[in-house]
Amino acid sequence: MKPIIEQLCYTKQMTGEEIKKIRDRLCESQVDFGKRFSVEYHTVLRWEKGYQRPSGIYMGLLIKLKWKLDTNIPIEVPRKKNSTYKEIK
Repeated sequence: MKPIIEQLCYTKQMTGEEIKKIRDRLCESQVDFGKRFSVEYHTVLRWEKGYQRPSGIYMGLLIKLKWKLDTNIPIEVPRKKNSTYKEIK
């Protein structure tokens, strides 16, 4: 049986409003949020406006990120100068 997060990315769809709420909770700009997923800011804009839905892997990552925020699990944030991560508590 597949893990619950993997199952959800095939069945759950997030609205643009839900995606924006996640970004707002992280206090990130569309540019920074896009970097988290290795997409351009205009892709984040399209997700939030409802013009486009995140594809499978991105939806799975968004669901996992929302779950971590909801359960107060520390979130990894890319540092600006290198590819290591720091945690938000």
